[in-house]
Amino acid sequence: ACRMAGFEFDKTGFKIDGRDQFMISGEFHYFRVPAEDWKRRMELFREAGGNCLATYVPWLIHEPEEGNIVFGDVPNRDLVRFLETAKEVGLQVTLRPGPYQYSELINDGLPDWLLTDYPQVLARDADGEPFRDASISYLHPLFLEKARKYYRAFAEVVRPYMGDPVTMLQVD
Repeated sequence: ACRMAGFEFDKTGFKIDGRDQFMISGEFHYFRVPAEDWKRRMELFREAGGNCLATYVPWLIHEPEEGNIVFGDVPNRDLVRFLETAKEVGLQVTLRPGPYQYSELINDGLPDWLLTDYPQVLARDADGEPFRDASISYLHPLFLEKARKYYRAFAEVVRPYMGDPVTMLQVD
């Protein structure tokens, strides 16, 4: 079994606060919804029977310029406020930090600077030509170096919502 702050699952299903439950989830991209409307929409979702929100956490949104990783400087990047609001309303949150994020985002959620400043990370066809503007070689060492910095910043933001790293995940 796996346990995280009131949420457990094993091969038979999910438990929230010790009770068997289905995860009734809906997409809620905080960066697309005015922050002043988050709570109202979350409450409506909860009233309709939802118990979990899912959202991308786009690298493109949170590192607009290389080295400028921002969470919370403007409302549409305030991931902490989003998580706090969901917690207040009583909703679980599934975070998907990418790096690839289809969801109709430019560059599939990858920052412009990554593609323009580091063309060597582009995936290539058999002739060595990039086969798509935003397709990345996800194992390229330079890509991994750049992505690692974003993931570290993301982890620092969400860590308080994940519980103690030692007890967060227990395998029986």
